[in-house]
Amino acid sequence: MKVYIASKYIENCMVNRKIYQLLLDSEIETFLPESIEIDAISPEEEKLVGDKCYEELRDADVIIFVSPYGDSVIAEVGAAVISRIMGHPKKILLFGKQRKNEAMISPYIDYIIDQEERRSEEDYLDLVQMVRSLAENRRQENV
Repeated sequence: MKVYIASKYIENCMVNRKIYQLLLDSEIETFLPESIEIDAISPEEEKLVGDKCYEELRDADVIIFVSPYGDSVIAEVGAAVISRIMGHPKKILLFGKQRKNEAMISPYIDYIIDQEERRSEEDYLDLVQMVRSLAENRRQENV
C-alpha cells in the first residue's frame, strides 16, 4: 500500500508534514512531493518534478488531496481518476472541503475527511484510520 499526498507545498506545509509523519508512524509507505527538493522554477526543473510526481502517482494506491488546493493538485487528482478508469484501482480521499462541485472530480472522491477544515487531532486520526482500513481491505483482496 502506497499513499501519495497531493497538496500545495507552502500553504499546507504543516498539514502535509503532519499527515506524512502520521502515515509513516503507521508503517504506511507515503510520498510527499516536497521531498523531491527541487524548486521547479525553470521548465527543466518543472519537468523533473512533474515526471517524478506522475511516476509516484502511478504507483500509489491512495491519493490524499488536501484543501485548499491549486492547479497542480487538480492535475494529480485527474491523473488518479484516469488511472482508475483504466483499471488501476486507486482510492481518492479529500482532506478538507471542495471549493465547488466539479463533474470531473466530485464523483470520483471516495471519502471526504475534515470537511469543515478544523484540522483537529481527531480529523488527522480519522484520515489515518481510513488509510489503514483501505490497506487492510487491499491485503484481504490479495489473499
